Amino acid sequence: MLEKIKKIKKSTWILLGITLIGIFLRTYRFHDWMRFEGDQARDAMLVHEVVVGEAKWPVFGPRVDGTGVDASELNSFRLGPMYYYFQIISAKIFGDYPDKLAYPDVLFSILSIPLMYFFLKRYFTENISLAITGIYSISFFSIQYSRFAWNPNSIPFFVLLFLLSLNKFLIHKEKVYWFWAVMLGIALGIGIQLHGLVLFIFPAITFFVFVFSMKENWKVWKKWAVVFAIFVALNSGQLISEMRTGFANSKILINYVTNKPAKINQKSSFLLTLEKGIDCQIEFNSYLMVPFGQDSCSLNFVQLITKDKSDSFVKNLKNPIFEIGVITSFIFSLFGYLFLFHRCWKEEENKIKYFSRLLALYLGVSFIILLAGGSFNLRYFNVVFFVPFMFLGFFIDYLHKNWNRFNKTIIIIVFLSIAVINIRSIALSAKELSEKEKTGYNSSFLVQIEPIARYLVANSNGQKSISLDGKNAIMQIYYPLVYFMQKQGITLIRKSESGAISSADIPEFYISTRASDNSDSEKIGQIYISKSKN
Repeated sequence: MLEKIKKIKKSTWILLGITLIGIFLRTYRFHDWMRFEGDQARDAMLVHEVVVGEAKWPVFGPRVDGTGVDASELNSFRLGPMYYYFQIISAKIFGDYPDKLAYPDVLFSILSIPLMYFFLKRYFTENISLAITGIYSISFFSIQYSRFAWNPNSIPFFVLLFLLSLNKFLIHKEKVYWFWAVMLGIALGIGIQLHGLVLFIFPAITFFVFVFSMKENWKVWKKWAVVFAIFVALNSGQLISEMRTGFANSKILINYVTNKPAKINQKSSFLLTLEKGIDCQIEFNSYLMVPFGQDSCSLNFVQLITKDKSDSFVKNLKNPIFEIGVITSFIFSLFGYLFLFHRCWKEEENKIKYFSRLLALYLGVSFIILLAGGSFNLRYFNVVFFVPFMFLGFFIDYLHKNWNRFNKTIIIIVFLSIAVINIRSIALSAKELSEKEKTGYNSSFLVQIEPIARYLVANSNGQKSISLDGKNAIMQIYYPLVYFMQKQGITLIRKSESGAISSADIPEFYISTRASDNSDSEKIGQIYISKSKN
């Protein structure tokens, strides 16, 4: 046994250590610091009904925002149900509670760490791949989106699995192992059920690779048959439902896609849309490396080169570090894409050339679909989350091939700077959460929702219905509270929606982000809650 341990490569131990650090950062105080907002509460209610036997396993998954045929968005296109299946299975194994429903998301985030290493190894040396994987394991953005339940959160894992599997079809042709055919089927079959963007990206890329591989060697058709069979099996539920309903769900998507171009042309020109898309991709590439600012697209580069500047941008320009940051982020992306395209055409080794072209195709298709969808929030760019890490690898690889003391110093400074900035962001976020300062009307976490729910239950006087009011302060925490009240057999009613119910019939509560004159007001984190006096 000891001899076998001694034979384990040093790189394996380092990768294990990096993964353990990633596990710690993604799971430390996972229950308390888990984000739990309206979407999570809605999904948790659905899962609860299935777990207790009040509802059947769903045929479809989450709605795709913006695809509704009416203003209510009730008749929106629905994704596949795999995301809900993950949650239901987790709830049945570990318990029906919000943090347990997020276990699949954090699991796939953890698994994406070693997968990132094998992805980077397609390009770089062992040491460079390990170093960049270490940066990924402590990436503030990646950690932030692994600590709550949301259907796009598992996309990074399935993107890496999808690209690695496709690459095997390109370089091994008919000799590709059956294992990779199975992995591609799983990645494709599950991936398209996680987000509307992936629903378009994965099939488009698969089609191109299928055509190329069949043209190179038609004998690979057996492996593609396995991919297709697994894909159909994983999507069988909604496929059967679609055939029974005359493809009603698909027709919603088709109607949305065919009408979307007209909507875009009415609102903005193609050039403006293109500018926004490029700017957001540049900002995303930088934010994953150096998480300054907020995880939303600020259009900093567009404002820098145009006359149309917002007041906040003009104010930021007074700080020279901000302007340097914007320019640096542009240079980082520009040279990253140039390195990629150089490897697409000038690379002598076919394995790297094929992989580069696959990635270039994936990035091109993803960018077109992002533009078509008008998706300019940085979180939607997680379908191309690997890009900044790959660009960092190009930069380090270039310096490493021209090795000298100066380049070695630059590499050390770059890695230390990125690591320190991400660790600082993680520490600040942990400090805010530990002090219960994060929950207000913008976001909510279990660490604060649970005490508020306990307060409402304790002061409900045994009533089965209670009323809640509080203007903007209850926008984010209302539906999470509805979930907890429902599990206690209590109906929570918005006062504005209580209709004919008299305030004398049910207890009334008021919540605010500011202290009230009510002496009975209790502060829970940053929320003040009091029982109204009739």
